[in-house]
Amino acid sequence: ASAEFSVVAGGGSNNATGVESVVAGGSNNDARGDTSVVAGGSSNNATGEHSVVAGGSTNDASGDTSVVAGGTKNDASAEFSVVAGGGSNNAT
Repeated sequence: ASAEFSVVAGGGSNNATGVESVVAGGSNNDARGDTSVVAGGSSNNATGEHSVVAGGSTNDASGDTSVVAGGTKNDASAEFSVVAGGGSNNAT
């Protein structure tokens, strides 16, 4: 956790580099957007401001205020977009 008010609560090889960002656990997760959250899973990225990845693997919430709830290889790239789960889904 390298940004102001950022937290990595557990897991391994996780990074919280956005201001007020959080990685709660899992492995190889990255919360880069300001006020972004990765709750768990593996190889997930929350890069949009106010974005969330709840779990799963290899998911990316890159749009501002976007959410990926779970699954694998999903991408929520549009602002205010949501991917609920499944695999290889894109919300653009």
